[in-house]
This record gives sequence, structure tokens and C-alpha cells, in this order.
Amino acid sequence: MRILFRITLICIFVFTFPSRLFAQYVDLDTYKNYTYRKQNSSSFLDDIFKKGEQLVGSAVNDMTAVNILQDDRFWQLLSQSLKTNTMPFNLANHRFEDNSTGADKMLSMIFSMVRQVPVKYRSVDVNGDSVTLSGKIYIPKQGEIKNLVLASHYTVCSSAEVPSNAFSIEGIYATKGYIVIMSDYIGYGITEQLIHPYLHLKTEISSQIDLLRAAIPYIRSLGLEFDDRLILLGYSQGGGLTLALQREIEEKYKREFYIKSVYAGAGPYNIAATYDIYSSQDTTAIPCAVPMLLAGMNAAESLKMDLNMLFTPFLLDRYSYYIGSKDKTMYEVADEFGFRLSRLLEPVALDKNATPTDRFYSALLKNTIQPFTPVAQLYLFHSLNDDMVPFENSQYVQTFLQERGASNVEYDFGNYGIHMQAALIFFRNIYKRL
Repeated sequence: MRILFRITLICIFVFTFPSRLFAQYVDLDTYKNYTYRKQNSSSFLDDIFKKGEQLVGSAVNDMTAVNILQDDRFWQLLSQSLKTNTMPFNLANHRFEDNSTGADKMLSMIFSMVRQVPVKYRSVDVNGDSVTLSGKIYIPKQGEIKNLVLASHYTVCSSAEVPSNAFSIEGIYATKGYIVIMSDYIGYGITEQLIHPYLHLKTEISSQIDLLRAAIPYIRSLGLEFDDRLILLGYSQGGGLTLALQREIEEKYKREFYIKSVYAGAGPYNIAATYDIYSSQDTTAIPCAVPMLLAGMNAAESLKMDLNMLFTPFLLDRYSYYIGSKDKTMYEVADEFGFRLSRLLEPVALDKNATPTDRFYSALLKNTIQPFTPVAQLYLFHSLNDDMVPFENSQYVQTFLQERGASNVEYDFGNYGIHMQAALIFFRNIYKRL
């Protein structure tokens, strides 16, 4: 009877806590078998090189990477390069070897200070089954190690832009002594053949928590010492996930992780309200997100919607090539799709009271950040004239935080430009604060 009882307990543990069992490793050897995505050449990088030389020139020889990243001229340079609505760092991993221009020198200095470790680890998929995901750990090459930073990346359409395939802009914090941990999320990196469950909080949270659990013992195995107070940060999709992670960790994992501070920028905290705004205006500044959201929620929440009924013939003809392939950047998708929702979605998809859209809308409400009172210090950032993630998202959070009397929140709301321009201000501000 005792043996039978023990077997029963083991079975209950396995089937009740799958992510706890699946997550405890970082697999570096088998990751080497993964074929990296070829990074598309981008003309805007050439603009960075030219402008970097003009703005900085030979002065870069007398500057450290930290000096550069705290210099507003560097961030102005990046802002000027945002022709493609794609972060300058994310396709730049292979370009900075000859140090032939000012910008080459600036960015190569940054990359030379950071050890990039692409990793594989176990998590759970939308069905709760074991899945192996990819990500990256950015480790300072020199100096004292400070805290661990769990960074959540913003929306991308191309798998070439995720952390395992590129130097994500969040990796810059490793130049100041922080170890930065980032997941590709389900549907990117080594799981790019799967649908990305876009803005589905449960799977996004699991992908980050499980990577954190896997990364910590790996980092310790390297003999590195660090402050175990955790820093959370993210912008856009990553901003929404960052706030969700704070709520989840402080309510469910507070004995496992201690959060020092949180930096959340321009997140879709209330995706139901965001969908309402887009629908009423018949426009979106990020058209790749529309099919990603419908397909992702459909899969993650088992909505059993027939997307052929919801997508227009125009979108159906282009979905596999522009969205399913994970080959195209946000800019490339926007250039092809345009910005009118009615070009992409049938009228029934914009009517939240119609079947099956009512199921989809219920899923959006379910994945909206629920009110909570933060324990750790929270920095909430949003540009008032954001063109991708409406400012109403941060107003929603501010309202419930103030109603709950949250006093440890800093609101940084201002006219910081459109979504991508404001992103650079957000990342710059955090760099100066850390």
C-alpha cells in the first residue's frame, strides 16, 4: 500500500506541476544544432553608421560603452534611424567587426562587453504539455555582477529579431553589470513552426518564469555571484507581460523570487479596450498584430473559431507568407497590409456581440491585466501620443492603482512621440536609472 500511495503522489505531482519539472535545465549543447535565422540586411543600419560618424566621430575613442549609452547623442542617433519601425539593435548582431565608422565603434564596444548565451529550456505549451523553448542570457564580461534582469521583448513578426537570433536592445543593461534573461516566447526561435499565442498571459508568464528557473542554477554553475533581488522590465508587448509578471510573482511566487523594481512601458494592459479602440477607428498602426492576436487567442484559449470566416480574402491570401512564415518584419507587413482593419477583418470580427467574435472578446477580457496592488517599486511609462498602443491602457492601470492606494508607483506620461520613438526614451531612461 505504501508503494502504491507513493506512486499516486508522484503522479499527482507530475500532472499538477508540469512546468516545475520541465524547466530545470539550460541546454547549451543541443542548442548548437539549431540553425540560426539568416538576418535580413537593412539599409537603415548603414544610416546608423554614417550618422554615428557624423555625431560622434573620433570622440568615440575616448568614451566607454557606458558613457556612450548615457550620452543623449547616441539615442538621438538611434531615433533618427527608425525608418523601418524595427529596433536598430535587433538585426545588428553581425555587423560590427571592422570598426570602420563611428557607429561601428560605438556598437562594437557595447557588444564586446556582453557575453551572449543562447539557450534552450523546458516550459509548457498552450495545452499544458512539455515544450522546449529558446531564449538568451546576456552576461557582463567584466566587473561586478549586480542583479538579474528578467526582460520581456516587444512585439516582433520576424523570428530573426527575437533574442536567440539577435542582440535585443534590452541586452544593453549587461554593460552596467546586470545579467539579462530573455525568452523568445512560444512561436519564435526554435518553436517558430508553432502559432505564437500573442498576448496570452498564461503562456507568456510560463515562458518567462520557467526560463528564470532554468537560468539561475546555470548562472550559479558559472561561479557568478549576483544580487538575487529581481528587476523586471519590458516595453509594448513586453510591458504588458512585465506588469503581469509582477502581479503573478508577488501573488504566487513571492517565496521563490523577490522583486526589487519593475519598469513597464506602453503595454497593452487592457487588450479588450484596445481592440474596441481599433475597431471603432477602423485602423491599427501595427497590422501584423491583428492576425497574430486572433490566431493566437484562438489556439491558446481553444476558441474553435474558423479564421476563414473572420479574415478577409486579402488577409487569407497573405497570411502564410507574411505572418505564418515568421520571415517578415513589422515594417514589411505594414507596407503590404496597410492600416485599415476592414481590409484585414470581416465585419463579424469587429462585432464583439456576434458569434464567434463574442468568444474571442471574452478571451481578451480574460487576458486583460486584473487589478492588483504592487509591492515592488513600479515605473510606468507611456507616450501620450502613442500610435500603436493607445494611452488608455496606462490610464486603465493608473485608475486601479490609485483606487487601491498604491504609493510606490512613478507615472512617466508625456509627449514622447510615436510608439517606437518613445521606446528609445524608455530604454534610455532605465539605463540612466540602473
